[in-house]
Amino acid sequence: MTLFQQLKFALSKPPRGQIKFIVTTYIDGIISKRFYGKSLTGNFLQLVYLNMAQNETANFVASGSPWTSLTSCKDITGTMRAVYNQLNLKLNAAIGIDEIGIICGSGTTTPAAADYVCETPIDHGTAAGELSYQQQTSTQGCEIASLTTSFILQRLFVNNSGGQVDVNEICLNSFYSAYRFLIYRDVLVSADEIPNGSTYRVTIELSVTT
Repeated sequence: MTLFQQLKFALSKPPRGQIKFIVTTYIDGIISKRFYGKSLTGNFLQLVYLNMAQNETANFVASGSPWTSLTSCKDITGTMRAVYNQLNLKLNAAIGIDEIGIICGSGTTTPAAADYVCETPIDHGTAAGELSYQQQTSTQGCEIASLTTSFILQRLFVNNSGGQVDVNEICLNSFYSAYRFLIYRDVLVSADEIPNGSTYRVTIELSVTT
């Protein structure tokens, strides 16, 4: 590259909005937060890379820390799992499943690329501090509008705990077999305060722009 080309690249920006997360939260049907999610984890890309490489060691190098592997990804227990020959982005969680799909938490630590678990998950249930997790769903499959293709994930949570429940974290866990993998984690700018008896709804719109 010429010096001019190097400078041009250094001053350029990635394509605007090529891949995008829009997270929206609702309390009793009223929008509480809407923001651009910025925290796909390193685990997400590791899962993609593993499935592309298929443990073909002659031509694909192993990933660096925190994986140091061409076959494995870190699950929510911190254990490396060999999942290179599986599609590990399954999210179809049933009612009451609080380790798969969209997950709520109360942690406030700033997201990091090496995150592999929701900091402080809010459990499914009706005890103090818990939320009743409903079915993981989508409200839109992949649809094309002009140059943008998008789909929308949604999950409902009901507060029957007898008191207010505060949500600070929005996470997304995929799964394979008994293993769960954190692929997205974001922290809200301020807590969503869910009154007792209220319904909390989270949607995540993922889009790519051609």
